[in-house]
Amino acid sequence: NDFELSETKFLKAVEMSMIPEPPPGQDPVDPRGAFLPPPSPTMQPGTQMPPAQPPVPLSGGSTSGSGPSFQDIPGATGAVPPLQMPRPGQWPMTGPLMFGQMPGSLPPGAIPFGAMPPGFQAPRPHRSAWRTVFIVFLVLGLVASLLVNGVWLLGTRAGGSTPTIETTVMNGNSDKIAVIPIKGVITSQSANRFQRYLEQAENDQQVKAIVLSIDTPGGEVSASDDINHRILQFRKTHPAMHVIVRMGSMATSGGYYIACAGEYIFAEPTTTTGNIGVVWERFNLHNLAEKLGVRENSLTAPKDGYKHVESMFREPDANVDMYLQTLVDDAYEKFLDRVKAGRGAKLTQPMKEIANGKAYPANMALQLGLIDNDKGYFEDVVKYTASVAGLSSPHVVEYGDPPPSIFTLLQRGDATFSGGTGVNINGVNINMTQADLHELTTPRLMYLWEGQ
Repeated sequence: NDFELSETKFLKAVEMSMIPEPPPGQDPVDPRGAFLPPPSPTMQPGTQMPPAQPPVPLSGGSTSGSGPSFQDIPGATGAVPPLQMPRPGQWPMTGPLMFGQMPGSLPPGAIPFGAMPPGFQAPRPHRSAWRTVFIVFLVLGLVASLLVNGVWLLGTRAGGSTPTIETTVMNGNSDKIAVIPIKGVITSQSANRFQRYLEQAENDQQVKAIVLSIDTPGGEVSASDDINHRILQFRKTHPAMHVIVRMGSMATSGGYYIACAGEYIFAEPTTTTGNIGVVWERFNLHNLAEKLGVRENSLTAPKDGYKHVESMFREPDANVDMYLQTLVDDAYEKFLDRVKAGRGAKLTQPMKEIANGKAYPANMALQLGLIDNDKGYFEDVVKYTASVAGLSSPHVVEYGDPPPSIFTLLQRGDATFSGGTGVNINGVNINMTQADLHELTTPRLMYLWEGQ
């Protein structure tokens, strides 16, 4: 009927759709002989394929009573042999149990199981040329960095100083304005760095003027005085060289001490300056040590002298305080002398009323005569400096130190772990060398503003 006819057509269509597409140049494959060995090389195209052999039953005897049995196979006796995985080069899944074929070697012209067809080449992985170039330049950069750092390390160990880096801030002609930065708390290292920068400018014949870029709360009395002295000496030996001061966010105490050595002082509208005074930080732990049963028993000579009176474990003594105050007063008088030398004629109020330890904003500092201009943005300072130096289009550069190298970091690590000590506070490891401990516990006079 129509239903059976439609079902037959549907099954035929499904069967035809499952026939694999033959390779180019090969005739269509008969699905009934798809699993038979390929034809002999002597067989002509278009020759009818031999009929498939009937399957062999799983046990002795024929299932239909007329087909061949397992015992009919030559040399086959006993039970049905188990399935075995094909050996390399052997036609897969052949034998008396599969498609009526006997075990044997791979038929001529057949492709081994899992092998690639003849002439087939696997595609090569695609590699970008840019990737190769990037890797080459990266390796070359690393090698060059190691060589440069090695040469620099050998130079410093041989007695050479840290090199000074010159960074261009504004392009111009051959005449230069050198910007020398003074930043952070002023220490002896700051003074040494400043001297190196100043020598760089002094040895460069193209430098026609200097801008001191100050951004510091102050620092050590001796270091501040050292920098001030070197600026004055430079101006004395190079009278044609203009030295202009530009204050950043802060130029207090020791920072203002240094600024007084310049010939003209700019400050930004938001600058904090002044804070003329001296501080000697002291802490007395006598009462705490007494509660803990700790008593200092240091020996000095002369026995009743002032050698160790500043110890924090000694009981406070009014006579000792008076003695130490004389040291602070002396440093304060030196500060006043520097202010008078640099700003004396420009001050609008008596020195004692200004130099009382107060810090001033830029507009008030201008009213008191501590600075010359409270609109000292960088471009304004450069324009003024070029004007007084007679430069039409100056080339502005700023001095600095090179970034730390891997060898510098290793040296710092060696210093930390050599002769140092460590303590753990709330899970934070703090490593300090003997020099660090000495630096923290040694009392010293400071031109320092502590209101930051």
